[in-house]
Amino acid sequence: MSPALLDFRWTGRLAICIGAFLLIATSSSHTFSQAPDESSPLSQQRVVEGLHIQMQIQPLDGSTVLNQGIDARVTFTIRDANSMEPLTGLHPLGWIHRRKGQFPPNETMLDDMVSRFLGGILSVTADHDLNRYYLLVLNDDRSISIIDPLVAFSITKLRNLIGLPGDPVDWALSELHQRLLVTIPDQGKLVIIDLTQAKIEREIEFGDNTDPVKVLIQNDQSAAWISLDGTDELVRIDLETLDVGPRVSLGKGRHVTAIDTDSRWLVATNTEDGTVTIIDVQDEDLPSNLLAVGETPIAITYAPLAARFLVACANEDRLRLIDPARSQLTRSLEIPRGVIDVSVEPGGRFAFLASPSVGEVAILDTSSKELIGTITTAKAPDRVVCTSSFAYIHDTERANIILIDLNRLARGELVVTELGIGRQSMAEVAAGRQITSLLAPAPEGNSMFVGNSADKLIYYYVEGMMAAMGNFQTYKRIPRGVLVLDRSLRETGPGEYSTFVRFHKPGKMDIPFLIDQPRALAHFEIEVIRDKTIPLVATVVPVSVEFLPPEELIRAGQTVPLQISITDSQTKEPVDGLEDVQVMLFPLNGAFQFRLLAERVGNGIYEVQGSFPEQLRFGLLVQVPSRGLSFKNSQLHQIGVHPAEAKK
Repeated sequence: MSPALLDFRWTGRLAICIGAFLLIATSSSHTFSQAPDESSPLSQQRVVEGLHIQMQIQPLDGSTVLNQGIDARVTFTIRDANSMEPLTGLHPLGWIHRRKGQFPPNETMLDDMVSRFLGGILSVTADHDLNRYYLLVLNDDRSISIIDPLVAFSITKLRNLIGLPGDPVDWALSELHQRLLVTIPDQGKLVIIDLTQAKIEREIEFGDNTDPVKVLIQNDQSAAWISLDGTDELVRIDLETLDVGPRVSLGKGRHVTAIDTDSRWLVATNTEDGTVTIIDVQDEDLPSNLLAVGETPIAITYAPLAARFLVACANEDRLRLIDPARSQLTRSLEIPRGVIDVSVEPGGRFAFLASPSVGEVAILDTSSKELIGTITTAKAPDRVVCTSSFAYIHDTERANIILIDLNRLARGELVVTELGIGRQSMAEVAAGRQITSLLAPAPEGNSMFVGNSADKLIYYYVEGMMAAMGNFQTYKRIPRGVLVLDRSLRETGPGEYSTFVRFHKPGKMDIPFLIDQPRALAHFEIEVIRDKTIPLVATVVPVSVEFLPPEELIRAGQTVPLQISITDSQTKEPVDGLEDVQVMLFPLNGAFQFRLLAERVGNGIYEVQGSFPEQLRFGLLVQVPSRGLSFKNSQLHQIGVHPAEAKK
């Protein structure tokens, strides 16, 4: 990690976490001023330091109790205790952790618990940290990295590395269900990753020559739509059950999709036919209409203020506005030729149209449906991604990022700033089938993660600064896409702060809840009911683990199979059939780590594919939760890595 990265941790929620240490010592005894509402265990209230705080947990299965393995919405509503007016703009912190003893923590124990959770150390984490977000990086080596940007300075940022069964092209995130959907066209598959477990949950096969490319998740999070470019079809995936629904026939060509705010109308482009297909996705029969729009429609989005879909054709200089309810074109505007990306900023007013072939970005005011300006300083702009205050223009031929001030734009001023973020442009590496974005807004709302494929880094930029505040390593992998998985509490209504949690463990849970301004610390508790279909292990028989060194030397840059032998510590017999053998592989200098799920080989042997990007001495730890073995009490096995072989 670069030294500059230390500075940015004092911005946004990072500063809140650090500053909260000071709060613990000054919290009042009013924390325990009100007993839990036993009549409604999933809805509890506390009055702390003049604040009325209500915690409500809503299981997504509709149950009135919280069952093991169920997703739930967790909401804290904060009001002034006297006026009961909601308090907005706060940045609360919360944790959910299974209780180790029989009784709830007292004030001293609660203070200590929160202090340890705030420390940002991997070995001292809550079962559910309601303040975390993770950076997801789609790599060119058929893998996805999960990076934790909020751990302590000296600890590795790479949390997990997930291997994929083919070359990924597009992806989309369902935050409600905490699933990541990835298309693998060369295998005809959609891969669904359970982000709570950081592993592949299911692979859906569509068949030979189906070429699944684009993935779109409805705004109501109920379903995803996958474009099958090989068969000119669109298929629906239920995000609750993961059932594959009916296919909808499209026109010919490549298909890019967009959906309206209410998840009523979906529009798919058909590049060879010069048409779009308009589908009523709320109708069980999925009726559709074809509408001619021009030559090679390739970019589409929905503009909520105009209540129109915006469609740009790569081989024309026109933007078409579509009324989906009437299946009609309502306006055609002249734009730069070759637009391949159309995006709308979060406020919904301004749309940005990027044309890399002519090096221009046109700006549309969707309220008036008129073009109001053009940016010509980029060489090959291919994408625009926005925060609430700035539009970021990505340029494939320059490392620079161009920013447009949205607040000034709303006042009729076009203010453009150019920043040098990174050293090399994407032109220095073969992009391949690049359709995912390398820009991802951070949850703080005033910062952006910027992936640089040539530098093999993810830069972190905070608005108002003249350069990136720091960067994250990709460990010699080429990033092809960047997303942010936000598991933190977000203000979803006046004074309401919510997130989603999947409760894997049963038992009593303590919930410390911390507010920085005004200062207050509250405590809640809930119980997660055990799912009796999940068997309990009556007696945990300890196991012994032996690392089996490879016969060949391990050299830097290699990925090699690593095997471990697991035996019963009492009978010394091999232990087969374990499903939860995990391996942590890391250099002894602590620069990064890989957490890998081992596969069964047989006769007590388990195997992982270990990556050794550098000539360092590595450590290997083994964890088998079902047998009571954790990384904390695992024996450390050391692995030497030799220099890479010289190229002949």
